Amino acid sequence: MVPRQHRPVVADAQQEQGMVARATIPVSRFSAISLLRMGSQVLLIGVPLLLLLLLVVYPLAAIILQSVFPNLYTPAPNLVPGWDALQALTRQSHNYLAFLNSLWLGLITALLACILGTTLALLSRRTDLPLRRAMDTLVWIVFFTPSFLVGEAWSLVFIRGGIPDQYLHFSDAFINTFFSPVGVVAILSLKSFPYVYISVTAALHWLGSEFEDAARISGLVPGGPG
Repeated sequence: MVPRQHRPVVADAQQEQGMVARATIPVSRFSAISLLRMGSQVLLIGVPLLLLLLLVVYPLAAIILQSVFPNLYTPAPNLVPGWDALQALTRQSHNYLAFLNSLWLGLITALLACILGTTLALLSRRTDLPLRRAMDTLVWIVFFTPSFLVGEAWSLVFIRGGIPDQYLHFSDAFINTFFSPVGVVAILSLKSFPYVYISVTAALHWLGSEFEDAARISGLVPGGPG
């Protein structure tokens, strides 16, 4: 017979306490790491959201509320609604004309920006043109350039009596065409196409060229019939 081995109860209790301690230490560390990570995520999301609320949402909401409650920001504020401002806005015909002009200018600008941005994205990602890698840098420069600076620069280029006009002698028809809705659409399209370019290049990057390679292997000629 094999003699039964007896272990003291104190040793078993100490061993169990050690196991519990070893088991609880990683949990406490994990909790601290989780809290730290959660706090960093809250800061990364909460701070931009707070700035967005303070700098964008609040001013827009203040304008809308003041149009409905005209005495909201007076020395003696109250919530009595007033519709005089909105009624005056709807009674003036030139407001409708301004809305329609803004609408068709925006539509044409969006169409031209889509065409220009998509074309440049395809040339940058699906061709072997020289200097195509520098196109991304140029697009980002246009993207970060303020709109008023772009408009001011083009105005100085085509203004009557400017440096280019002194050498090229622009015609009155050309200058009048530039300082018209045609020029506005052109400048807005040149300023807006980076949004399309960035989106299309990202889509082409993640799409890959597997389908194009398969089409070429199957005998499809670029530009030929499908």
